[in-house]
This record gives sequence, structure tokens and C-alpha cells, in this order.
Amino acid sequence: MRILKKVLVRSTWSSLGVVLLLVFGSRMALADGISDVLTVSDTLGFSMTMQLMESQEPGKVSIVFPARVLDITNPGGTQLSDILSISSFMVTLSSDGNTSGGPEPPEAALPPIVITITAVSDQNTPAGISDTLTVTGHPAVSILESAEPLDVIIPIAARSVPFGDGGDSLTISAFTVDLVSLRDQPGADAGSLTDTITINASSDASPIPEPSTLALLGLGLAGAVLTKRR
Repeated sequence: MRILKKVLVRSTWSSLGVVLLLVFGSRMALADGISDVLTVSDTLGFSMTMQLMESQEPGKVSIVFPARVLDITNPGGTQLSDILSISSFMVTLSSDGNTSGGPEPPEAALPPIVITITAVSDQNTPAGISDTLTVTGHPAVSILESAEPLDVIIPIAARSVPFGDGGDSLTISAFTVDLVSLRDQPGADAGSLTDTITINASSDASPIPEPSTLALLGLGLAGAVLTKRR
């Protein structure tokens, strides 16, 4: 009976390992071998990645960058100072798909798009400038101490950038960056705040395995190892 029980247990583990490995292999075989990937992140903690599988092409994926309202000298705090606001905007990756009827050649990734936003509070320069707002690709906007309280806005126009073989494109919707300068004692809230937003898009990248697929692989390998030990 002990021998029979041992044989049955060993057979069960062996069968389980084989089944799980076959399921894993089937899922990987059914998975698309090509994926377009979109990633949006910033230096204040936001990060999101979306991928478009070949079976979904032609198609698109989108990421919504969340609106931010930031206390310049105390981000996330309750102390009242000058305020930097970034409106929400959407980044969309559109793929034309493979229309050649044959294997699709690798396509070049889009160079990273970097948008750096900096707000400086209470500079107190000889010219009387108190606060300054700068955004990559746009002229800086300054606020005079005598003009406070005041808010200034830098509008960021929507844009679309082709990449890869020219059939894929990245679109960034319009958004605004707003600096609200409060009237206070000179130097009362001196400081600065920078948020760097980075957008990456690549075409024909390797797909990211799903967690469930990786779990199946782990269980399958575990079954195979235990079978060998027994």
C-alpha cells in the first residue's frame, strides 16, 4: 500500500507539472509576439504602462495623466503658499497594424518626450520679480511682487507625433500649467518645485507576461522539481 501510495503521489505531481507546463506553453503560444508599449511617468510618483497587442491592431491605448494641485514649498502639505496646478491630459498611442501580409520588420521607438515644469516662489530679485513659471519649449512667465495676488497660465497645445515606420503615432491632448501667486511677506514662502513628465512609446516590443501566466509557469516548474526529487 505504501508503494502504491507513493507511486500515485508521484504520478499526480508529475501529471500536474506536465499539465501546467502545457497550459503555460499554450498561453505563450496564443500570446501575441509583438506589442506596442506606452509609458507615462513623472518625478512626483505617477507611472503607468499600457501595451497594445498585435491581435488588437489596428487600434490604440490611452493613459490619462492625473491633474495635480501642488503647494510649491510644501507639496502634499497644508501650509498655504504659492500653488502650481497641472491640468489632466491624455496620451494616446495609435498603431496601424501589420498590413504587409508577411512578417513585420522591427520599428524604431519614439525618442522620449520630456516635459519639465518648474515653479519658483519668492525670488525677490532687484527687478521686483517674485515668482516664475517655466515649461519645456515655452517662454518663462514671471510675476512681479507688486502684482500679487495673481495667477499666470501657460497653455500646452495638443500635438501628434508619428513614429516607427510612420504608421504609428503618439498624441498628447492639450493641457494647462497654472501658477497662483499669493500676496505675502517677501521671502515668506521662498522655494521651488519641479515636475518632469516623461512619455515613452515603442513599437514591436516584446509583450509583458501576465501575472497569471507567470504563476502557471512557477507551479509547473515546482511540480516538475518535486517529481524529480521523489
